[in-house]
Amino acid sequence: MAIPDPNTTDWVPVWNPQNAGPQGPIGPTGPMGPQGIQGPTGPIGPTGPQGPQGIQGLPGATAPHHVNHEPGGSDFLVNSIWSNLRNTFTADQEFAKVNPQVYFNDTAQPVDARKFSILNTGQKLYTTAVNDAETIPFGQMYFDRNGNIQTTGAITSTTFTQSRGNLGPFISFDTGGPVNARAWKWGGLGNDGQFYLQTLDDGYTPVLNAIRIDRAGITNFLSNYTVHYGGAYFPTTSANPGLLDKYEEGTWSPTFVSDAGGAGTSYIIQQGSYTRIGQLVFVVFSVQLNGASWNAGNILMGGFPFINNNEYAVGKLDYWQIAGPPSMEIKLHYPANANTAYHIFKNTLNLVGHDGVLAVNQITTNSHIRGSMTYRTGS
Repeated sequence: MAIPDPNTTDWVPVWNPQNAGPQGPIGPTGPMGPQGIQGPTGPIGPTGPQGPQGIQGLPGATAPHHVNHEPGGSDFLVNSIWSNLRNTFTADQEFAKVNPQVYFNDTAQPVDARKFSILNTGQKLYTTAVNDAETIPFGQMYFDRNGNIQTTGAITSTTFTQSRGNLGPFISFDTGGPVNARAWKWGGLGNDGQFYLQTLDDGYTPVLNAIRIDRAGITNFLSNYTVHYGGAYFPTTSANPGLLDKYEEGTWSPTFVSDAGGAGTSYIIQQGSYTRIGQLVFVVFSVQLNGASWNAGNILMGGFPFINNNEYAVGKLDYWQIAGPPSMEIKLHYPANANTAYHIFKNTLNLVGHDGVLAVNQITTNSHIRGSMTYRTGS
């Protein structure tokens, strides 16, 4: 411990009555450092009553030499130092400090993994891991008077959890993940009473693939997601034929068209629906013509929701008010890799399977065809 400099304001002398007697004559000569050495001489002893005056000489520049040589002075020095230390820890002294900081050093730990510091800035309380020289921070966390918690520096823990903000969202960081795909955040944003789940880049900036939930359920998918309230959702297709990767339901508008040009212009009924499971498509339809703009050719059905892929497909029909020769049966004939299907028929029992194709002059006003078909698509 360094001896305080009596020429500074830090020196607070305390008089020790037990040892004050021998120092009495030296007191007046306190500023004269060399005279303090004469204390042990016999003739000076009887002057003990002069002790109270000796205290006045302690601020002299050579007072430390005096107390180092006198037994009484040593006690005096210890008592003075203890008094100064005690005064340092008064409440007034502590409040007067600016940004107090404390270091914790565990020498049993590896080099540069031994020290932590706690720093009070008045507005925030920091906890920081530092190197042994206390010059490089390895990671820092603070909390403020509003209860917010924030970290600075790189996050390297695979189990790190961070809480901050009005509703306390959490950030989970996985260093084993790909670049800019390591962090997730879940919790409230903007204190709006809703729950968010979203990914972050390595700089903790949110990207737009987020799910937002309120007390009524899922209210919004941001970016390229679609809301699905139940069942299984298949967002993409796969090249693996053993993987079920698609399910879809929807409607389509069946139309009459001519393979020589022209199409139906108005319909009394025009309805269609479909269900797709993987590459298999099942369609049902009901279409009744009101007016058309064609002159020749065969009549085809168009408007299918998906193109037929690779194999021919056949569908069954029910029909009403078809003009022309009597027909025993009409079928829908859907060629491979096409988006329109022919109406084929046969008039007699035969091995051919069909005798002709319905022509545009056989589909007139009020002609009505309805049916169903299953085919395979590759898209």
